[in-house]
Order: sequence, then structure tokens, then C-alpha cells
Amino acid sequence: MSQLSDDGFWVLENGQWVPSEKQLAALSEGAVPHTQTGFESQQNIEPKKEQYQNQPLDYNRKQSEQKSWFTLKAKLITGSSLVVLTTLVILFATLSPGTNSMLDELRDSDGDGLTDAEELEFGTNPELRDSDNDDLDDNLDDCPIGEVDWKSTIVSDFDQDGCKDNSEDLDDDNDGINDDQDNCDTSEVGWISIPEEDYDSDGCHDDGDADDD
Repeated sequence: MSQLSDDGFWVLENGQWVPSEKQLAALSEGAVPHTQTGFESQQNIEPKKEQYQNQPLDYNRKQSEQKSWFTLKAKLITGSSLVVLTTLVILFATLSPGTNSMLDELRDSDGDGLTDAEELEFGTNPELRDSDNDDLDDNLDDCPIGEVDWKSTIVSDFDQDGCKDNSEDLDDDNDGINDDQDNCDTSEVGWISIPEEDYDSDGCHDDGDADDD
């Protein structure tokens, strides 16, 4: 059976005096070790006091070092993940059109309103807004891969559809009547020849047609 000293700082266990819980608590808060006369020699007691005095400090230091290591490790992992993710984003963004179909469906490299996948399907250049250089972006051009290096103006392209009148456009005024059958092949744009307005289907609006039939 254990025996507690009068001051409560020592307890007799298995024939030896060892620091009690009271003394251990005091030591952990930085108190000076308590000694008692008559228990055993100072040489035997002192190592036990130093052992218990240093234990809380060592434990706290180790816990602090371990916590710092885990924090550093977490920061390193997070930083590495961000670097890898950023690298992958840059890598995919710089891939040429036609390299990755999923990326082509999401990306519009030239900003002309058509995705890279659509341009590859149409045969236009995904990296040029105006593949045939006629001053009309590919998404507004009915002939985006037609004749190149000409300019779409009212003289060369009456209906401004991107198709050159004298070589690509069969219906210059876009009225539904081909030029070879249209007596007014450069009339108003946006008007469609229908029987109620063009009785003889000659491509001329009846209001201005001297011979409707």
C-alpha cells in the first residue's frame, strides 16, 4: 500500500519515494522540486526529480516539433498540388487545335464565335478569326473557306454574306432567285421573292416591276 508524505509531494511505492501527482503538476508549471529528509539519500532522490521535472518539457517540445512538421508537410503538399495544377492548365491551354477533342469543344482560340471543334469540322482555321481574309469573321461568313485576300464590300459582295458575287455567290441579293434568272439581281437585300410580291418570279418586286406577268 502506498504512503503519502506529510507535505503531499512524495509517495512511497515499492519501498521507494517517488514524486506524487501533486509534485508532478507543480513541476510541469515550473516549480522547484520538493525534497524531504528521512526518506532516502539526496543522491537517490535527485535523479528521480530531474527525470520527472524534464519529462513535461521534453513532451511539449516534441509535440511542438511534430506539429510544426505536419504543418510544413501540409503546406508543401498544397503548394506542390497548385504548381502541378497550374502547369497542367498552361499545358492544355497551349495545345494546338486538333490535339484534344474535349479541349477543342470548349475552346475558341481565335475568338470568332466558333469553337475550335466547329472550325476543324468546317475546314476553317481555328487560330484565325477570318480564315479567308475578306473582312468577315468566320461565324458571319457563308463562304469562310472560299476565295482569299479579297474584301467584302457592297460592290464585290452585294448582300454582305462573305461570298464573292462574281465567282462564289449564285444569288447576289439573297432573294431566293438565282442571278441567272433574276432580272433584279441587286435589288433590296432581305426581301424574298414570293408569288404575292413577285408574281412572275423574275426577282423583281411587283411594286417596281413594269411587267408583273
